[in-house]
Amino acid sequence: MTKRMKRAGGFTLIELLVVIAVMGILAGITISVLGPISDTKKRKGMEADLKRLVTAIENYKAKFHHYPPDNNDPRNFDRDWMHPLYYELTGTLVVNTTQFQPVDGVRQALDGGPGAHTETFLGVRGFVNSSTKRPDVKVFLTDLRPVHLAQARTGPDIYLLTAAVPGPNKNLVTPGGQPFNPWRYNSSNPTNNPGKFDLWAEVVIGKQTNVIGNWHK
Repeated sequence: MTKRMKRAGGFTLIELLVVIAVMGILAGITISVLGPISDTKKRKGMEADLKRLVTAIENYKAKFHHYPPDNNDPRNFDRDWMHPLYYELTGTLVVNTTQFQPVDGVRQALDGGPGAHTETFLGVRGFVNSSTKRPDVKVFLTDLRPVHLAQARTGPDIYLLTAAVPGPNKNLVTPGGQPFNPWRYNSSNPTNNPGKFDLWAEVVIGKQTNVIGNWHK
C-alpha cells in the first residue's frame, strides 16, 4: 500500500516529457508575443528622440535664422554622422580665443580654426552657438542621458548625439569599445527635405534595418 502511494505521488517519464513539451510551447508563445512589443518600444523610443531633436533644431533656426551646420567637408567620408550638432544644440564657450568649451563644463575643449580639431573632425572651423559669456549661449537640447551621447574618438575628445537603441553597424564603437548608433544629419544638401534638413538613424527591427528619419510621416 505504501509503495503504491509513493508511485502515485511522483511523475512518470512520459508525464515529465509532456510537462517539458508544454513549457517549451509556452516559452515559444511568450517570446513571439514579447518580440513585437520590444520592437514597438524601439521604434517609439527612436521616434520620440527624433521629435525632440527636430524641435531643438527648429528652435535653433528660430534664433539664428539658419539650421545648424553639418559636416559638409567632402574629404570626410563619414560626414553624415561626424557632425557638430551636439555642440551647436548644447552650446560652447569661447576660451583662449580659438578654443571652444562645451557649456556643461565636462567635455574637453576643442581647437577651432583652419586645420584645427573642429574642421578636421566635424567639418567646421568653429561653432555658431558660442560666446565668451555663458548667458549669451543658448541651450536648445537639455536633459541628455548617457545613451544619447557617445565619445566617437579621443585626442581630441569628439562627442556625438546618438540613438538610445543599438544600430546595425557593429563597427562604430567608442574608444572604450562600446558600440554606438549616431544620429545622421544633413543640412547643406538634404535630399528628403529640400530647403530644410535630413535627420535620421538606423535601427534593427525584427531582422530588418529600418531608417527612422524626419521625412517619414
